[in-house]
Amino acid sequence: MKIESGLDMFYIGETEEEPLAKVNYRIEYEKLYIDHVFVMPQLRGQGIAADLVEAVISYAKDKELQVVPICSYAKSYLNDRI
Repeated sequence: MKIESGLDMFYIGETEEEPLAKVNYRIEYEKLYIDHVFVMPQLRGQGIAADLVEAVISYAKDKELQVVPICSYAKSYLNDRI
C-alpha cells in the first residue's frame, strides 16, 4: 500500500479525508510531535502503523526535526527501536 502525504499527516487510502490508516503530527519549534496513529481494524497486524511512523521519522530527519512521540503507539514503537 502506498503512503501518501497530506496536511500534517501521512496516510494510506483514496483521500486524506477518509484514510484507511493515518499518522497525524504537528511541528513546533524544531520538533515534530506524533499525535495520533490509526489503522482500520481490517488492516491491523500487517505493520502498517509501523510503516506510517517510519514515514514520519524519515520526514523529520529530512527537515532536521526532533521527533517527540505523544500517542501511546508512537511511544512504544520508538522505545522498541532503541
